[in-house]
Amino acid sequence: MSDALIEGLIREVSYCRAMRMAKEGKSAFSEKEIRSRMIQSQWTRDHIKEYPENWYYYFEKVEGKDEYYITHKECAVCKLAKREGCEEVTHLLCKMDYYAFELQGAVLDRTKTLGAGDDECNFHVMSKERAKEIGFVQSPNAK
Repeated sequence: MSDALIEGLIREVSYCRAMRMAKEGKSAFSEKEIRSRMIQSQWTRDHIKEYPENWYYYFEKVEGKDEYYITHKECAVCKLAKREGCEEVTHLLCKMDYYAFELQGAVLDRTKTLGAGDDECNFHVMSKERAKEIGFVQSPNAK
């Protein structure tokens, strides 16, 4: 299967009815969402030895702005792909993040992904309004 075909499939799955129902209309910047991300990121770091196949990441909210940073140091999807011998498609699966955030009214900027062999995934998530405010232009190195 070609990368283009897999990428198209991932896009279709990302916008399927079930995914839209799960994400659409739910703000990536709600108090509940921010609190959940903060708790989850701390939990991943506190429990990585118990659950070595899980994610390990940091979360940092930009105070007073609809904007935050997520830095993944370990990725459960990458670990699963490696274990199953299909690492070559991992970087394509990472594209789902763009679609998931878009459904929640957010813009994702990322120039590094573990799935592409980088040392981390560097998420910069911002509202569409915040992106306009800072003159955001997606990096040509977006992954």
